[in-house]
Amino acid sequence: MIYKLTSKVCSSCKEEKEISFFGKDSSNKTGLTRQCKECNRKRVNAYNKANPEKKREQNYKARYGVTIKEHNALYKKQDGKCATCNDELNPGVIDHNHITGEIRGLLCNSCNSALGFAKDNIQTLSNMIEYIQWPCSSAGE
Repeated sequence: MIYKLTSKVCSSCKEEKEISFFGKDSSNKTGLTRQCKECNRKRVNAYNKANPEKKREQNYKARYGVTIKEHNALYKKQDGKCATCNDELNPGVIDHNHITGEIRGLLCNSCNSALGFAKDNIQTLSNMIEYIQWPCSSAGE
């Protein structure tokens, strides 16, 4: 007789829960994680909160392929200023070419958002420059 697992006890909260509350883990004989998804999420969040620099390092490495050391070198090279508006960075957003993945520099949140909303399109940005230089006419004319 083949027994189909329908529930399992979480190793952390000790509650019996349906198997849908557990993640997959092929290294475990049940094929499921030892902890339920909720307990695992709490554990990961607690770790990330206790180790913010490690989390930041993981994010930089995963998203841009750079370390915090490389980010800090770029920050120093830019004298702690946004590459486009020259405002102070705190700590700045890594700007990259979305096609090649190449890092261009560090930007403030506003400049990074502006480029993103313009979809890095040079013609759109040029049109925006022309637009803001255009003399305003009276609303009633």
